[in-house]
Amino acid sequence: KLVGGKNMVGLVVGKFIKSHAQTEHNLRASLASADYAKMRRFAHTLKGACSYMAAKPTERAAKQLYAAADAAVKGENVDEAAADAIAAAIESLAATLRELLEALRAFEARHTGSGDSGGQGENGAGGVRRGDGSSN
Repeated sequence: KLVGGKNMVGLVVGKFIKSHAQTEHNLRASLASADYAKMRRFAHTLKGACSYMAAKPTERAAKQLYAAADAAVKGENVDEAAADAIAAAIESLAATLRELLEALRAFEARHTGSGDSGGQGENGAGGVRRGDGSSN
């Protein structure tokens, strides 16, 4: 559970937050530029990370967006209805992602005391609090 005095869960949570803090913005930008290949990459990356984190609602939403973007990349006609479906998939994903990030930030704040994605441990200095109350 501890590597180099740091809680692995805290490190994974911090990495997820840092890696996906801009995902919603990036997805909206790729939609605005009709860059479905980039959108597909963002959705695929998020889908994998959510699978690792067991964040099923966000994983399902990312999978749905990935499928829609993949169809667009593979040359299926992106008519108005398809574009509306992709935009709706982004909205659904964005809502679940915001909720997930909020929960992870709250978890991080409770377990690091800072909420700054620094993964510094309970005493804020990177050390580990021992059962006897002392720190290393």
